[in-house]
Amino acid sequence: MGLSVSGILLILVLTVTGGAIAFIGDRLGFKVGKKRLSLFGLRPRYTSILVAILTGMVITLGTVTFLSAISLEVRTALFGLEKLKTTLANQKSELLDKEKILEQLTTSIMQTKEELAEIDLQRIAAVDELSQADAKLKKLNLDYDKVRKKLDDTEKHLEQKNIELEVAESRVDVLQEVEKRLTARIEETTKEKESTEETLGRLYGGYILFQAEEIIHNKVITGSAEEIVNQISSAIKIADNLAYQKGARSNNSTYKALNIIGNDLNSYQELARVASEYGKGVFRIVAWGNTVLGEPLACYYEYYPEKKLFSKGDLLAETVINSKLSSQDIFEEIANVMMNLSVSVKKRGMLVNENGKIVDVPVKVLQTAIDEATNNEKPVKIRVLAANDIINTEIPFSVILEVIPLP
Repeated sequence: MGLSVSGILLILVLTVTGGAIAFIGDRLGFKVGKKRLSLFGLRPRYTSILVAILTGMVITLGTVTFLSAISLEVRTALFGLEKLKTTLANQKSELLDKEKILEQLTTSIMQTKEELAEIDLQRIAAVDELSQADAKLKKLNLDYDKVRKKLDDTEKHLEQKNIELEVAESRVDVLQEVEKRLTARIEETTKEKESTEETLGRLYGGYILFQAEEIIHNKVITGSAEEIVNQISSAIKIADNLAYQKGARSNNSTYKALNIIGNDLNSYQELARVASEYGKGVFRIVAWGNTVLGEPLACYYEYYPEKKLFSKGDLLAETVINSKLSSQDIFEEIANVMMNLSVSVKKRGMLVNENGKIVDVPVKVLQTAIDEATNNEKPVKIRVLAANDIINTEIPFSVILEVIPLP
């Protein structure tokens, strides 16, 4: 521990004072002893000692008083030491308390740092989650825009369909009128057919049940030769029953109404063997000639292996429509084209269903073609195109009507 300037000065003063006390006490004692003075009845020797002691005490007291007057440190050392000890003790206690508080604060700071580190990790995680949420929000916005656009397109499409529905409803009356006229034409044609059949019946001596080249019955056959034999036998029985119900009668014991031409030479067993090699095809029973009431139905077999007759988009037929024709006339013209097309594909081995339908023309496609041809001021060409591949074992087949304005 270093000494202050005042401390050094105090030591010097005390040292000098001690020396002065010793010197002065000795000189006074010597003089008092030499003069042989006596105080309080004491002997001169003891009187000199007492004077020396009192002189030292006076000088010491004076010195201490002087130093106390001029030095705070001396006053503190003489009179404030206990207070200083108490103060030091209090300060030490406060220091210990503050050290405990400091230790607590240090611990608290460490905990706070740990909490801050954890909060920082949570902040980083929250930022990542926010980034992911923002990305999801952007994606949702994009999806929403797409869905909204699709919804708008759907609404526009719905509006267009509503307009088309209104137009279609407005055409109902026209279609009903067309249906009435077509029905009238069918009835007229039926009457003409009955009249023709009656005339032919008179010529041939009876009522004509089946005309030459008429398909009595047809079906798709497939499988092994044995399976096809059973299928052909079933088809012949069906044709025999149909002919018998109409009034044809046979004299042989095998069939009730049929008389199969060339049955011995071209037996259906041989036909079944050939058909099994192709795998699938159309089997027909066809009238040989006109058959009148009460006579046997002369017929023969036909077999057409499965074959693609037309590819999708192929031109099947076409016709030119005059611009002055009415919608009914245009309808009849298209109907004639469809009839001729049916006859054409039938000759190529197309399967025919029970009501004779082969070609399927959707009503919407037909009405659209009639409208385009009617609304055009110039002649148009109507082309009939295959909507899909046309296979002779699959009926009916659909077509597309393409209207092309002519120059």
